[in-house]
Amino acid sequence: MLTVENSDGVSTIRMNDGKVNAMDLAFCQRLTDALRSIESSDASAVLLTGNDRVFSAGVDLKKWLKLKDQQRDEFLRALIECFETAFRFPKPMVAAVNGAAIAGGCALALACDTRIISKGVKIGMPEQRLGVPLPTVAVEIMRFTLGNRGTQDVVFAGKTFVNEEAISARLVDGLCTSEQLIEESMSAVRSLAELPESVFRITKRQLRAPVVDRLAEQASQFDPEVFKVWNQPETDATIRQYIEGRL
Repeated sequence: MLTVENSDGVSTIRMNDGKVNAMDLAFCQRLTDALRSIESSDASAVLLTGNDRVFSAGVDLKKWLKLKDQQRDEFLRALIECFETAFRFPKPMVAAVNGAAIAGGCALALACDTRIISKGVKIGMPEQRLGVPLPTVAVEIMRFTLGNRGTQDVVFAGKTFVNEEAISARLVDGLCTSEQLIEESMSAVRSLAELPESVFRITKRQLRAPVVDRLAEQASQFDPEVFKVWNQPETDATIRQYIEGRL
């Protein structure tokens, strides 16, 4: 499902679960556990990447349709915890986006400090087209990186971005060939890791504190509504239609 390799102080997390690294309960729990383990280790930074085909295509919609009410709530809470753990990770973390980063995969990449993407790779948030709202943490992660208007533009567009368009939308920070991706991303993560550790931790926490504060205040307000929409029969029907037409 995922592997962790350590080299010269950098832990590389490679997501490798099926064809598209779709997120289910086990995936979210294992990624959360991996990040927490690295946080308490001697590793100085993290490089997050996917398999040879994809970074992550987001929620496993086929599995979602098979879940019952309590299972659905458990999964959504695990998804939220995974996003928040990634966003609050105190050490440098760079996403090497080697394949499509869609929906939850996009949110996961945006939770990192820097994103480098391969040419031709798609990234975006199509949930609005699918008919499901984003958990509060995903909205706040986007707002932190893209600003209010940028987040609105990306979410309401409901499309994927590629190459210079992804950079213009501020979804990614760098663009390179697939052959250069790991080298470029490793260079970026090592550059961040060269900063004094205590200073980096404090500054990162300061910069992200407003998001954490808003989550504490707004998640309880909006997430029950999000859960309700995700659980509606009409949403299931839309997801089935999407799967039949796209997957």
